[in-house]
Amino acid sequence: MKYFSAASFITSCLLAPAALSAQEQGDEADEESIIVEGLRWQEQLEVVEEQAEAVIRPVRNGDPAPRFFDRICLTTWGIDPGFAAVLTERVKANAIEAGARINDDPDCRPNALVAMVSDLDSDFAKLRKDHAWIFGEMKRFQIDRARQGSGAAAAWNVTELRGKDGVPFSSVDANDIAPASRPAGTPVAVNTQRSASLVRPPIRQDMIFSVAIFDEGDIAGRTIRQLADYATMRLLAPVKEPETEPPATAQTILSLFSFPEAAPEAITGFDKAFLRALYLLPSTARDSQLIDATSSEYRKQLKTSG
Repeated sequence: MKYFSAASFITSCLLAPAALSAQEQGDEADEESIIVEGLRWQEQLEVVEEQAEAVIRPVRNGDPAPRFFDRICLTTWGIDPGFAAVLTERVKANAIEAGARINDDPDCRPNALVAMVSDLDSDFAKLRKDHAWIFGEMKRFQIDRARQGSGAAAAWNVTELRGKDGVPFSSVDANDIAPASRPAGTPVAVNTQRSASLVRPPIRQDMIFSVAIFDEGDIAGRTIRQLADYATMRLLAPVKEPETEPPATAQTILSLFSFPEAAPEAITGFDKAFLRALYLLPSTARDSQLIDATSSEYRKQLKTSG
């Protein structure tokens, strides 16, 4: 019995290093897999950041990135009622998922419009000439860039600077602030809201009206879901069509017209991360913060998907 016990003991001692070696090899393989996966994620996130920077419409003067703070009241024009109903519900669902708020009151005052026209160039020119109010206080260059891109759509966001909690700026006479600096009666917008921060200005930029118009001659082959998702991005966020074909790891519905062969069937993970980031950030957040936050939201998707 002692012989067999000793033999068993010796055998176990001889086999233990081999078993331990296999265990160590397994651990090393797991660690290598984790490192490779981490590098793959990092590469994807870098592409996502580049894509976010490519589609965001930069805000001048370092003002905060605009978004809707009020509830969104969506209306349509020039679209078959049946298609309009489907499109509207799709846009609303996308907005809710992003974190925006929807006004479902049937009598609400519209602040978002999706329209279809037969000649976009002609109708856009008429809007500029006869219905300039639809552009709010937008400058000429801002109106011009609403038509930039593929030419199949026009989109713009009318915005307004307010205090960080939504308090509208007050209008005062310039001479009340700096006597003799301007002619008497010259109105100046003043932010009366106070802030304890010396780094972050106590302002936000509200979208007060957004428009997306399609040229019916350029929508052939597109689904109502694609059009609704494209409209969602243009209505809810300060974005433009990509100028280069989006990479496979950061596809966007914004390429629907500019790169139709590579356009996705619906709103993408990148698009959702961008919108979610925009509507989760502090009201005073700027473009650079939106780019970083988009990467963070996309990382969450990667973790969830495994």
